[in-house]
Amino acid sequence: TNIFAGTSLGNIFLSTNNGVSWSEMNNNILFSHSVSSFAINSPYIFAGTEGGGVYMSSNSGASWSASNNGITEKFVWSLCSSGSNIFAGTWGGGVFLSLNNGVNWVDVNDGLMNFDVRTLTINGSDIYAGTWGSGVWKRPVSDFAGINEIGITKNGLLIYPNPTGGFITVEYNFPHEKFIRLQITGIHGNVLISEQLEPCFTKKTVDISALPAGQYFYSVYTTGKIPLRGKITVIR
Repeated sequence: TNIFAGTSLGNIFLSTNNGVSWSEMNNNILFSHSVSSFAINSPYIFAGTEGGGVYMSSNSGASWSASNNGITEKFVWSLCSSGSNIFAGTWGGGVFLSLNNGVNWVDVNDGLMNFDVRTLTINGSDIYAGTWGSGVWKRPVSDFAGINEIGITKNGLLIYPNPTGGFITVEYNFPHEKFIRLQITGIHGNVLISEQLEPCFTKKTVDISALPAGQYFYSVYTTGKIPLRGKITVIR
């Protein structure tokens, strides 16, 4: 059984014999921040740091890389996992969720009144967040079930992150098109957002933060062609 320990000097140690001996495991990178927490979704190991965000290892701690895309506050006090869901509790940013082993993160703070989250744990069907000054908050883990599309790639189109907390990035490659439009609609087909995409660009950030949490549909229209369609999820 592997046991990991983090120190206030930014070191990570591994014991493979229940603490009889320890080996330093972050020789490849200089952690300049305290290591405060760990979570595991085998074979991935996540380390939360105080100021450096989250680091991830896929080789039992032999090497580490930063994993912070979408995390807005880099003081990560706590980490926990539920299956493929990885949660990070931060100082000032609340709780973030990754569904793709740290490639992307989105905040999931709907109903949370204090964003200084010091501890996270999962017991039964609920996740609990311990805050600095506002007690403990809980939310059903089932709130995050079925959200599994982190990026959508279709015929030269990539939309991410998905789920999103408020902004999406649209990457596209339609070099011969003069007209490109993105529309986001509700479940009844009502158009909620309509954005013109410039043909001379290949990436655009779209603000959808005004949309309530829920499921939506996107369509990307080009001249004389069947639109590309898909589903996108907004979570809070």
